[in-house]
Amino acid sequence: MSQTRILHLLPDLKLGGGQQVLLRFLRASDRSRFQHAVAYFQPDRELESAFLAAGATLQSFPHRTAASIPGVLRDLCAWTESQNTALLHTNGTPWDKLYGQLVARRLALPHVTTLHGVLPSPPPFHRHPRTWSSTAMQRILRRAHHRLDGQTLSHAIAVSDAVRDSWKPWFASLTSPCEVSVVYSGVPCDEFRPLRDEERMNVRQSLGPNPDSFLILSVARLSRGKNLHRLMPLIQRLREHPRTPHLVLVGEGEERPRLEDSARHYGVEDRVTFLGKRHDVAQLMGASDLMIFPSASEGFGLVVLEGLACGLPVLASRLPSLRKLDHHGSGVSFVEPGNAQELLDQARTLMEQDSNQLRERGLSASARVRQEWPIEATANQYEEIYERCLAANATNSATDRRQKTSSL
Repeated sequence: MSQTRILHLLPDLKLGGGQQVLLRFLRASDRSRFQHAVAYFQPDRELESAFLAAGATLQSFPHRTAASIPGVLRDLCAWTESQNTALLHTNGTPWDKLYGQLVARRLALPHVTTLHGVLPSPPPFHRHPRTWSSTAMQRILRRAHHRLDGQTLSHAIAVSDAVRDSWKPWFASLTSPCEVSVVYSGVPCDEFRPLRDEERMNVRQSLGPNPDSFLILSVARLSRGKNLHRLMPLIQRLREHPRTPHLVLVGEGEERPRLEDSARHYGVEDRVTFLGKRHDVAQLMGASDLMIFPSASEGFGLVVLEGLACGLPVLASRLPSLRKLDHHGSGVSFVEPGNAQELLDQARTLMEQDSNQLRERGLSASARVRQEWPIEATANQYEEIYERCLAANATNSATDRRQKTSSL
């Protein structure tokens, strides 16, 4: 059986959410049916070896400014044809999506895109010279994306019901209809799993705090919308709790200096550890006692599923994107976003539970995730969408050929 060649477009190969989702899909994909290539446009190559190990062919097309577009598009089209590409898959960030749309239009290829976040509002128009050019470019790109989606998009994949619902006005106004499916990102359960007691203790000892501390983990980009600043006063108010809470923050971002200042301001710098970017997140989850996910908005919140798969109870903001986990037995306790008192009360309640009871709650949630959210199910859904798009494209091509023949 010949392999169908799929080209994925990414902004770069750094450790980010879209890159992680794609990498996990490639690892679970049926390589007897599909061969995957990845084109990227910025020089970050942190995950290069991981993508190669997953069987992907990689090619860089450096994009520097808008003036780069003609040359990059020419080279990308030539390379896409040389790879006998059958379908393009973009991931929604501005430049890689634009290139994917332009290539799909020029080469008449089916185009699938994954929507990782809710539809952003149009950028406000500012007349100040420092901001006018950037907002003007954002508006131009938004209009171009909308027009080209109407011309090229075969199928859109939303990572949650909330994301799909937010994009409905966009797709309703396209010049050509486009099918939208919800495909929740699954978890590689061989990587994200509960740790044995010995493994768990080894990881806890390596972190520095007293291994007997109550480890509260948060994994996120350190940016404003993640609401991580609310964790410092939380730790201050829990400071005297007999279980000795210690916050571990995993991630990097522009908010790190402010968060470090906040830890000092609340006098909890000795109870907060900033680990930065890590590649052993699954082990950190398996070794912790509780994960807190205080984000104000998310396309889905895959890190919550990852924590549950590791047997880690989660305290999370009640977001529309996490609605499927808002039920008894999910392992997630929910609070309203921004409600500091409710966050404190729920954290205290969880900390006061018997350790074995809390652990059993986590293990029960892990078993449910392994059954209901495996990455293999996500890969199967993606591949079914590819096959439907390819079949529809073949049918349309055959129809066009017949119409051309009958007009001669």
